[in-house]
Amino acid sequence: MSPEDGSGSMLSGIRKSKYATPLGLGLAALISVLLMVFAWWVCFSFLAIALVLYGVPTIFGFKSKKWLAVFGTVMLVILGLTWTTMMYNQTVNFDGDTVESPNGAMVDGTVDPAVGLPGTFYTFNVTLTSGATDAEVHLYLTNDWQTGQSAITNTSMEFSHNASNGAVYSRTIQLNESGLYGFEFLLDTTGAGGTWEITNGGYGPVNADNMSILTYWLQAGLMIAFFNIGLLFYMLLLLVFWMDRSRKKMEGEMKKREAAKAVATEKLVCSECGSDVPVDAEKCPQCGERFDDAQKNATAEERKCPKCNAVIFDTDKKCWNCGTELVGPPKQD
Repeated sequence: MSPEDGSGSMLSGIRKSKYATPLGLGLAALISVLLMVFAWWVCFSFLAIALVLYGVPTIFGFKSKKWLAVFGTVMLVILGLTWTTMMYNQTVNFDGDTVESPNGAMVDGTVDPAVGLPGTFYTFNVTLTSGATDAEVHLYLTNDWQTGQSAITNTSMEFSHNASNGAVYSRTIQLNESGLYGFEFLLDTTGAGGTWEITNGGYGPVNADNMSILTYWLQAGLMIAFFNIGLLFYMLLLLVFWMDRSRKKMEGEMKKREAAKAVATEKLVCSECGSDVPVDAEKCPQCGERFDDAQKNATAEERKCPKCNAVIFDTDKKCWNCGTELVGPPKQD
């Protein structure tokens, strides 16, 4: 026996077991949660989760599309809460980012403190490695939780002091809007405001209380679960349901056609003359013998030909067997 036969037999045995359904659902739940936690940023990860939610229970013999939809809905809620918990913990424990420009002209770009409440004063610092104390340096600040022009701040920074690695520029801003901010620094390299060197972007500060952070990530988590994963899962479920329904309909039509073909080709044998007779015939086309059902429903009275004794009807004008012309009711033996 090949390894494939062994694995197939083992899976077939599991599917027949009473533990198949809980095993399949539990495995699908575990894999999807692990993908959500450790691989949500990977391309096609949400598609992979949707496939796991549908495919794993199906492999283990879970056939009900209705209960699979219920299971998927419950798992989407769990995945949304998983995302919420993960992002909430990362946000409240955020310790700040350090940014710098690609060419090294600006380094050690930070914000202090990294986490605070609305109304907190935050100090942004960046170091110019050239040591210039009269450079044009700007702070570009955005709020991911807000929209519109009010969520964007572009303000100039001032020389603060010299450090061992260059000149430190600083800016202190009070932030009243709740949100998760992002920042970067810009350096005018020509002195005319035409060419700017820009650092990479960093997160910070987190300017919100814990309840606001939890509410924000809860909404985001459920949106991601139901729209990024849920739409794919439900589309897959509907597609398979439609394919199964179409297949069953096609099989039904084929069975009807085969039955009709069998009826059309099936023949009986006449008990009087032994000729083949179509199954739906009322009388034998050779000898005229009427069959039981046809006899019950016959509207013409049976007689016999006076010359050859063939079975005829009183409505016949000529004997079908010998061709004798029948004038008036034929005589009966």
